Amino acid sequence: MNETSKAATLIAGGGRLAVGIFLAVAVAAVLLPILVTLQLAFWSSSLGRGGFFTLSNFLFLFTNKSMLPLLWTTAVFTVSVAAGGTALGGFMAWVTTSTNVPMPRFAYLIPLIPLLLPPFMKDFAWIILYRPNTGLVNVGLRGFFGLENSPFNIHSLTGMTLVAIFGMAPIAYVVLASPLSSLNHTLVEASRVAGASAWLTLRRVTIPVLTPAVLSAAALLGIMIASAFETPVLIGQPGGVRTYISVIFAALNSTAVPDYNLAAAECTAYLVFTLAVLWLYLHLTRVERKYAVVSGQSITARVRFGTWGRWSLFAFLLVYLLFAAIQLVAATLFVSFVSFFSVTKNTLVFIFSTVNYTDAMQSGQVGRAIWNSLWVGLIVSTLVVVAATLLSFVSIRARFRGRRVLEAIATFPIAVPPLVFSVAILLSLLSLPGARAFYNTVTPLLIADAVVFLPFATRVLVGAIIQVHTSMEEASRIAGASAGRTFRLILVPLLTPALIGSFALVFAFSFRELGAIALLVPPGTPLLPTEIFQFWEIGQYGPVAVLNILSVFVLAVALLIVYGPVNRFSRGARPVRMHG
Repeated sequence: MNETSKAATLIAGGGRLAVGIFLAVAVAAVLLPILVTLQLAFWSSSLGRGGFFTLSNFLFLFTNKSMLPLLWTTAVFTVSVAAGGTALGGFMAWVTTSTNVPMPRFAYLIPLIPLLLPPFMKDFAWIILYRPNTGLVNVGLRGFFGLENSPFNIHSLTGMTLVAIFGMAPIAYVVLASPLSSLNHTLVEASRVAGASAWLTLRRVTIPVLTPAVLSAAALLGIMIASAFETPVLIGQPGGVRTYISVIFAALNSTAVPDYNLAAAECTAYLVFTLAVLWLYLHLTRVERKYAVVSGQSITARVRFGTWGRWSLFAFLLVYLLFAAIQLVAATLFVSFVSFFSVTKNTLVFIFSTVNYTDAMQSGQVGRAIWNSLWVGLIVSTLVVVAATLLSFVSIRARFRGRRVLEAIATFPIAVPPLVFSVAILLSLLSLPGARAFYNTVTPLLIADAVVFLPFATRVLVGAIIQVHTSMEEASRIAGASAGRTFRLILVPLLTPALIGSFALVFAFSFRELGAIALLVPPGTPLLPTEIFQFWEIGQYGPVAVLNILSVFVLAVALLIVYGPVNRFSRGARPVRMHG
């Protein structure tokens, strides 16, 4: 072997070693905090300080008198939102894909618009509008109708559930629109020929055929709402409606010294609950194929309604848009331009001003928060896309036993609520030898964000890699190219759209994420979500509204800058020809 070949072999070996180390670090970042949390849950004291195995933490947890009502509230909230969100989103998907609703292209986009609004912004606006005593809608209705009491109370289990249903419906819409679009409409046509009405066809034909897809959508919404942080804390907690997530946050965010072992037990119990919902989701998605009714000869006929019927369906979509997006943006803009806000019994007194924007623009803290959020988003997105690409490639293309375990590990965090994982990171920092050096630094925050969003990028990239046929890689190997060169010059250009899409998705999520970082933000490192939350906690609603508007604007501009030029470049991306 000549010197050049030796050097090439060493470089290739070093590359494989670097990839192996990176994969090992990624797997450790996912599993180690959870394992530490599990050990603390069954331990009598903090790790590294002696102690012994015990079940006392769980005994205390489940014998606490407040535990049963807490579990009941959490279950009712989760099931109600999953069912309501699936029903609302599924109905809108049916309207836009299977009926003759007017302006079908615009109608199809209507349910997607609320996805553009950050969760904190939506919850804040709901509170401004429907708070019992000072909500703008309640004040207006009391004054107009002369009511003594407010008709709406957002700080209740019902109010919290309705807010979450409106927020989760677009997710169900996205999940169910595809199978409805691909449904063989021969069945619908046969039902119509038999004399069934549109509503009877929906109930007797469409819904039974799509039952597994509907159930899997409901399970997915259950996972997501069980992991939600903003709605239970912002809307439920002020009204005394406690869910598991809000109790964990309150226990660790209080001024008293927290019981970390009990917190670990609480997180473990909640993790078991979310894993059970995840198992249900995976099981339902596996059995969907048994109900396949997609055909290449599908008739594309839609259910035909009369003039009043079709415009009524369009009006329903507009009403949803009004409640789920328009009123929320309007309320946020209104408060952002109000410098003085007061409510008497049935009268609203306010003064319009731009002072909130002026103060925000002149505040160095807000500017630092925006800048920090941007670079945190860029770092997290880069880490996640690199890790997801390597994990996906190895799990799909590698030829060793158990390779798909890497994909499972990368998907596992979807069942871990962001707040629970941030608690796991915090417990690891306080328990593992040498880990305290990273306490109150930005490293735990980056790890938490990266792990929480890893499943989203992994699912995008696994699907993209599966679609790339192995023949191109085999041709590259026959031509003498190394695995690294093949990956860089063949796969990366072909995967560019998926890489850009996953990068943009993770960047948007991490820029506005609060649950995963609420307990991990170090002193002196303000981030936009935590700044908004701190202003909210002290009742400064003007700055909250301004920062919500700024967060939407900055995120939109950042995505255009990052995504736009690269997306144009990717349209012409082709595998690079290799010589020699």
